[in-house]
Amino acid sequence: MSDAFHVRPPRQRAAWVEQWMRQSLQSGLAAHADRLLLMCLALTHGDDFLQRSPWRDVWPQVTSGRLSLHDALARCEWSSAA
Repeated sequence: MSDAFHVRPPRQRAAWVEQWMRQSLQSGLAAHADRLLLMCLALTHGDDFLQRSPWRDVWPQVTSGRLSLHDALARCEWSSAA
C-alpha cells in the first residue's frame, strides 16, 4: 500500500487524503478506523473501486447505514474470491 501512496508526488498525496476524507465523511463513515479502511481499499483496489462490482452494489447500503463498512468488505472480498 505504501508504494501506491508514495508513487504520487507529495502535494498530490495530501490532496488524495483530503479527497478520501471528504468521501468518507459524505458517506457517513464516522469512525476513524472506517475512514482509514476506506483509504486502504482505495490504495489496494484503485481510486475507482466504488464504481466497480462488487462494491458498486453494496456501497449504497453502506452509505445508508444498512451495512457496516466491515461487513461490506467481508461480502466483497468473499464474492471476489468466488
